[in-house]
Amino acid sequence: MIGKDGKEVELEFPVSWTFRIIAESNAEKCREALTEVFRRFDMTPQIKDGAESAGGRYRTYVAAVEIPSRSIFEELPRALGEVPGVRMVL
Repeated sequence: MIGKDGKEVELEFPVSWTFRIIAESNAEKCREALTEVFRRFDMTPQIKDGAESAGGRYRTYVAAVEIPSRSIFEELPRALGEVPGVRMVL
C-alpha cells in the first residue's frame, strides 16, 4: 500500500478500515446482502447510507470494521463486490 508521502507502507493487522461501497440505487436488498457478507466474516458493522449520485442511479454505503488478518483484508472486498448491484468497493 502506498502512503500519503508516496512511499510503500506495510499494513499491520488488526487494522481499522472503512469500506465505501458503490451500488445501484435500485438494487433491492443490497444493504441486507452486504450485512450477510460481513456476518460470514464474523463482523457486524453499522452500514450507513452515504451520498447518492446526482442522477440518482448510484448510492454509497459506508461500513467501518476491524480487519484481523491480511487474508480477510484480501477476501472481504471480493465478497462484497459479488453482491448483486454492487459496482465498486473502495
